[in-house]
Amino acid sequence: MTGVMFLGVFPGGASIILAFTLCVVRALVLLCELSSYEDYQIAGVKFSEVVQTAVATLALAGPPMGIVAGFGHMFRMPQHVRSFSRYLFFITLVEIGTALYMLFGGGVCEAVAHEVLVHRGPLFVCLFVNIGTTFWGAVLLGLEGAIAFTVHQQADACEKGEQADMLRYASAVPHH
Repeated sequence: MTGVMFLGVFPGGASIILAFTLCVVRALVLLCELSSYEDYQIAGVKFSEVVQTAVATLALAGPPMGIVAGFGHMFRMPQHVRSFSRYLFFITLVEIGTALYMLFGGGVCEAVAHEVLVHRGPLFVCLFVNIGTTFWGAVLLGLEGAIAFTVHQQADACEKGEQADMLRYASAVPHH
């Protein structure tokens, strides 16, 4: 099969659908969890009301952009797919910054591990908690980066008209 592949198995258009789904889930979770009236604390890191409002507003921009990118992919409008890929790259960078800020500035170990374990031997326990958090965070952020890159490749393919090679088979399909 020719064209852009997502994760080596799925067609590239699936990345737009998956990215849209992640944007909807992100927006719903953040809107249900964040507040514009009080600070939010997670893993020992406080987020002010202004930061929460900015993050929720940024998350709300994703679903409409995903819908427009889906139509852009269907009707060969690469500018809409490209703007969605830029949004996804920006969101991934924001999440990388937030993850690093929480990992280095917060108390991930105290938030995850039981206090009895932390008080008995914090070095050993926190080492494994931080390694596990770093590994799974890197996997998640890598997947989001791969999704953003595949959406960007879809925009390039749409712009170059790489689907045009399938038009030669249009005469083989009987019309009703």
